[in-house]
Amino acid sequence: MSLANDIASFMFYDIATPLCVIMILVGAFQMMTAAGNTERFSRGKQTLTWAIIGFSFVLVAGGVTSVIRSVLRST
Repeated sequence: MSLANDIASFMFYDIATPLCVIMILVGAFQMMTAAGNTERFSRGKQTLTWAIIGFSFVLVAGGVTSVIRSVLRST
């Protein structure tokens, strides 16, 4: 069970969190450098939206695995 915890911790803290931060920065940069171009601004907004949606899926997946793990331990 420790290996599963180590893998989940690695995926969340070492991959998903920095990737989300990078994508938020990319989206913000796209929006700031749009210079009035609505297409570029909307592309940056879409990048931000998908970064937040993706990170929320990661959080939900972590919560689901915690619930499953606690249910399996109690039985």
